[in-house]
Amino acid sequence: MRGVVIAGLYASVTWLAGCSLSSLDDLKGDPTAVDAGTDGCIPSSCESAGVECGSLADGCGVLLDCGKCSAGLICSGAGQCEPGCPSKTCKELQLECGSADDGCEGQVFCGNCPAGNVCDQGACIAQASCGNGKCDEGETCESCPLDCGCVGGSCVAGKCCTSTCAAGNECGDDGCGKPCGTCASGKICQANKCVASTSCGNGKCDSTLGETCGNCADCKCTTGSCVSNSCCTPSCGSNKCGSNGCGGSCGSCAAGSSCSGGQCVPDAVCGNGKCDSGENCSNCGQDCGCTSGKTCYQGSCCTPNCGTNKCGSNGCGGSCGNCASGTTCSSGQCVSACGNGSCGSGENCGNCPADCGCASGKTCYQNSCCTPNCANKQCGSDGCGGSCGNCASGQTCNSSGACQSTSLCGNGTCNAGENCSNCPADCGCSGGYVCHNSACCLPKTVAEACNGAECGTRDNGCGGSVLCGKCSGPQTCIPVGSGACCSPDGVNCI
Repeated sequence: MRGVVIAGLYASVTWLAGCSLSSLDDLKGDPTAVDAGTDGCIPSSCESAGVECGSLADGCGVLLDCGKCSAGLICSGAGQCEPGCPSKTCKELQLECGSADDGCEGQVFCGNCPAGNVCDQGACIAQASCGNGKCDEGETCESCPLDCGCVGGSCVAGKCCTSTCAAGNECGDDGCGKPCGTCASGKICQANKCVASTSCGNGKCDSTLGETCGNCADCKCTTGSCVSNSCCTPSCGSNKCGSNGCGGSCGSCAAGSSCSGGQCVPDAVCGNGKCDSGENCSNCGQDCGCTSGKTCYQGSCCTPNCGTNKCGSNGCGGSCGNCASGTTCSSGQCVSACGNGSCGSGENCGNCPADCGCASGKTCYQNSCCTPNCANKQCGSDGCGGSCGNCASGQTCNSSGACQSTSLCGNGTCNAGENCSNCPADCGCSGGYVCHNSACCLPKTVAEACNGAECGTRDNGCGGSVLCGKCSGPQTCIPVGSGACCSPDGVNCI
């Protein structure tokens, strides 16, 4: 009968990892197929295994959920709740949109804003759009007359201007580039009133008498219009909107577009299905969301990369994992924490002397504790990166660590290993050369070393110096640069 049950089960279910049909004992944890007894599977529980959090395989093909840790604790790899970094929530951060640092080397996503709104520093704000009935920041009467049109005035250089023509004004400028009126022939405008003039009306525009297109008919503009007492010719060229240069307009843009550089440019609107200029995955996730496998980090789509790392940054504001208590993250791996009093795996006297310091009489060499050995040695290496001493001039250190005379020094021949410093008798310098850094060196001449300097000293190139000259009288020498003599009154100073 048990064999029938096995066949039925095999035909109707997918077996969990770790189960086999090779024997009746493989029907672990299935009370309908196996009688309770020594051949049955006894599943583990989170409690019996001592696991406080995370997941646990019960040994019978079932993956148990052992729960989550309370606030302030993290679940270690061993399933224990340990002190860790409590990630902050969007509510705690007072954010309603976008991504932000969760305080634990990770990122928390707080959602997208509704269409027509953009995420600005974690808050959803209405996005400027020409035609929405609101004169938003950045819009003007010129770029968006639909929302920022001037009431009872005119738009001048992007700002609303109200005419200063008071009741009774017959002529003169209205303060917005347009006249309050024009005077008839024979009259000239003075203090916004048309008064008789002996010159205005003679058919000659005389600027020396103060006649302009704004106050005298003799100066009437043949083309264009009179703006601020000067003739102005409107010019739009290829411009479709904006000012014509004479107080007029080249046209207005339709709703959803703003005037920029004389052209109607579609407004950026979050939620229109297009990632417009100025929008990114952070402030407009609806239109600029990242593709699968990428995450939004600092306004750009980023591909997390952990590789074999178990902890540390994933390169996109997130984490590759947290290390358990007593360990720390180093180069992407969890290693024993330096300073916990225990010399753990990956620690040594070089990278953690606090836990792995060398005992008295030893020194750290190439990340290992080494015992210096200078027994019966006068010179040479101590075996731990140090020295047992140096030999005097005329002596050399042999392979046994003993100083011995350089037997060839004094034989009249400058042999290999000898130089003007350790064997001047055979390798002495001549012909004006001097011994410098164990080699014969020819000092520079005064002209070569000074190179035009008239005072101070200069290096001769062989460990010495030359005097380039002295300044006379009250002059002082500027030692740097060209080495010039400087007078107290500043004359001849470089």
